[in-house]
Amino acid sequence: MKKLLVTAALCIFASLIYAAPAKAAAKEQVLLPGALPIHVPAKPPKNLIGKEWIKHWGLAGNAGIEKGKILFKNATIYGYYVQPAKEARKYTITVKFAAVPGAKIVRAGGYFSTCVRKIGDKRPFGHEKRTSFGPFAVTAQEKEYKVEYIAEAFEQGYFYLSGENVLNSFIRIVSSPVAK
Repeated sequence: MKKLLVTAALCIFASLIYAAPAKAAAKEQVLLPGALPIHVPAKPPKNLIGKEWIKHWGLAGNAGIEKGKILFKNATIYGYYVQPAKEARKYTITVKFAAVPGAKIVRAGGYFSTCVRKIGDKRPFGHEKRTSFGPFAVTAQEKEYKVEYIAEAFEQGYFYLSGENVLNSFIRIVSSPVAK
């Protein structure tokens, strides 16, 4: 029931965005664990390591906040960042990862899970289009990785980031119009 309510709220939010005038400027969000809205959730995710988590981000698997970084033991985190627009948009995602010291298995990557809902389309959100990126060659030395994604007009959805035995210190999402 809770997932249905969240989906309904996102669909209402998306329909409000459809009515908004299109803006040509780039929209940027810098998401650092130190700058993310970190809180102690009333109902923490099932496999949360520690007590704090990132507000408005989902968690599947084992992860937590450790010394200002997101610790992925074996987890996927996700947020609703591909927002519908009347024209195609380019998303540039920059993340920084380092391997957990002493880890034998290290991996990181992710995907976009989206759908297209044009004005008047009454269907609820659906995970209809999945575009993977990575895997990243994560080492003990922190390194920056960049991914680009083109969302077509009226496409909306989620950004997923997965990892095993990695620390993430930086997530930056920039949305800009596609050059014509």
